[in-house]
Amino acid sequence: MLKYWRYRYRAAPNRSSRRPPCRVDRVELWTKTPAATSGIRDFDIQVRDGDTWRTVAQVVGNTEEHVVTRFPAERTDAVRVLIHFAGGNYSRLVELEAYGPQ
Repeated sequence: MLKYWRYRYRAAPNRSSRRPPCRVDRVELWTKTPAATSGIRDFDIQVRDGDTWRTVAQVVGNTEEHVVTRFPAERTDAVRVLIHFAGGNYSRLVELEAYGPQ
């Protein structure tokens, strides 16, 4: 897991809050159970590329609580989930973890 982003980074005063880029090749997320009726079903995993976001993985029709997406390694300073459809008309993302190449 990219613990550097989560635990160690502290922006210096009067500096940008952007984190140093890291390589990411896997994102794991957990959604509300039962996922088939209450979780996120259709979504994209995106990485920030400069000032734009680029989709690196897509999931359609998910029915699992824990979803692992793998993609070619990308150097980025941020990861996001763009949710297109969720059961019960609510986006219930419980946890998100990003990992770099081993």
